[in-house]
Amino acid sequence: MNIREPQSALSLFGASCNLINHSFGSLLAFLLAGALGFILFVVLHLLHIPQLLVNLLNVLYSTLLSIMFIKLIVAKAENDHFSIADLASSSMLPLVYNIILGLLSVVVGLVASLVGGVLLSITPLILLPLVLVFLILYVRLCFAPFAIAVRDQGPIAALFYSWQLTQGHFWKVLLALLAIAVVPAVCAMAVGYGLYVAIPLYFADSFNLAQPSLPWIILAVVLVGLFAFIYIAAFTYLVLLFLNMDYARHASPTVELPSTQITTPQNALPPGAGPAVNNADLQQVQILKASVHAPTEDDALSKHLEQVYQPKPEDVIEYTEEDRMPTILFDEEMAKQMEQERAHWEQEKAKSRQRAQQPH
Repeated sequence: MNIREPQSALSLFGASCNLINHSFGSLLAFLLAGALGFILFVVLHLLHIPQLLVNLLNVLYSTLLSIMFIKLIVAKAENDHFSIADLASSSMLPLVYNIILGLLSVVVGLVASLVGGVLLSITPLILLPLVLVFLILYVRLCFAPFAIAVRDQGPIAALFYSWQLTQGHFWKVLLALLAIAVVPAVCAMAVGYGLYVAIPLYFADSFNLAQPSLPWIILAVVLVGLFAFIYIAAFTYLVLLFLNMDYARHASPTVELPSTQITTPQNALPPGAGPAVNNADLQQVQILKASVHAPTEDDALSKHLEQVYQPKPEDVIEYTEEDRMPTILFDEEMAKQMEQERAHWEQEKAKSRQRAQQPH
């Protein structure tokens, strides 16, 4: 699939699943990095590290992994070569921008909550308009983190870019956000229901939650892996949607050339009108005068020289008959002398032949 061309939602979701399938090794490395980070934070908590510092490290680490994952998806979609070191180095500046964007979001959220609380205390009817405003802002600004990660834009520029990018695509983006929010949540509830309700209820003899057996562990790993695959596919779908809309926005417009229309003269007959022409009629046709004159290169050159070079009157030299140089080909006296000499030599040749014929 060409991500640079406009794609439907179904084709983008299929491309996200295909992309995850081809990037299984890299995604597994990211999952292992996330698991190691989780273990590290648990260890820091057990070592009685201040919770504020642990939370700050958690935010930094998870944000860095998210940016690297977005860059990984974009590189795979564009068939670019990359390395983990390149992804990490190119993610440092977007990490700072995302932290600033997060702080701006927290400040705006606090102000909005205070204003909303005041308005709700005045009248509860303001709740629905506030929810609609929040939904519109969330949909129109949801691509700001992707603009920071993919296009290396600043926080404010990313917000404006997301607002412009989603213009005219509100419902498309809203459905995508609902899909990536609802589908993983439904899958998580299905996994939880299967592991803790359906399995103990219908397979109590084979699965004991007090002492998890090997089949229960295998099934749990399979279900959790399926949930992770669907969650990653939903997030990948959102990244591909942003990338596809981004390419559509920067695509060069196609210029339509005006079609050449051949107009028929008013005095021309339509095809098939009039009597048919036979060979006898064509033999009687005579060309009296050429109606089309195509100037040659010499004619054009002469006309150009006449327009450019205009000699002065004093530069024009007039030649008279006396100034004409005599030539051999056109001198009359020289021609008479040559004729007499030719006749003399013809007579001499005739006399020589006669003498040769006489007997000695």
